[in-house]
Amino acid sequence: TELRAVFLGDWKSWEITSLVVFLEAACVLGEREIARMLEDQLHPAAALSTTPVVPMFSPEFRVLLFDQRGLGRSDKPDVPYTIPLIADDTAALMERTGFSPAHVLGASLGGMIAQELALRHPDQLLSLVLGCTTPGGPQALSIAAGNRAYTNQPLSEEERGRALAVAIFTPGFLKEHPEMVDKLIALRRAHPLDPVGFARRLEAAVGWPGAYDRLSQIA
Repeated sequence: TELRAVFLGDWKSWEITSLVVFLEAACVLGEREIARMLEDQLHPAAALSTTPVVPMFSPEFRVLLFDQRGLGRSDKPDVPYTIPLIADDTAALMERTGFSPAHVLGASLGGMIAQELALRHPDQLLSLVLGCTTPGGPQALSIAAGNRAYTNQPLSEEERGRALAVAIFTPGFLKEHPEMVDKLIALRRAHPLDPVGFARRLEAAVGWPGAYDRLSQIA
C-alpha cells in the first residue's frame, strides 16, 4: 500500500524532540517533527481539529503530513483493514522517513491507532497522550452506536455533515457556533468520502477488540 506524504517546517535542525499526532484519521511527530494528514484531503472533523494545531507545532517541529490507508491520496485497497494494520502502516512510514522515535498524541480513531502503535512498536514512542478516544473492549461504546456520521449507509453530503457535527460537538457548542455545521457540510461536499476506504476503515474500528486488557503493557 502506497501512502502519500508531505514535509513542512525547518529541516536544518535535528536537535529538538519529535512529536507524532494521531487525530481523527491519524498523525505522527518525531525528532522535531509533526506527522499529520494532508490538510486538503482530511476527513472534515480532522481538518477542523488539526488546522489550528499545525501552526502551533511547526515553528518548533519538522512536520510530516500524511494520508492513512483508505483516505485522501493514499491507496484504498478493497481488502480487510484492522487497527493493528494501520498502526503498522504508520510505524513503517515513521521508520522510512526518519520520524522515529517520537512523542505521540492520539485522538478519536487516531487514539485507537496510537494505542496499537505503542503496544506493537514501543521503541518508536517517546511518550503517549490520548484524548476523546477509547481502549475498546466489552466496556466500550461502539463507534457506530446510534451515530449516523459513522454509517456506511448512503447519505448526502449535507446529511453526513450535520450528523458529524452532532457527533463531535455538544449541543451547547453548536448553539454558540452554528457556523461549524456549515463548515462541515462544505468540507464534506469538497471532499466526498471514498465509499470503499470509508467502509473498510469503519470495519476496522468496529472490529477492533481493543487494548483494555493490555493497557498495563504501555510503559
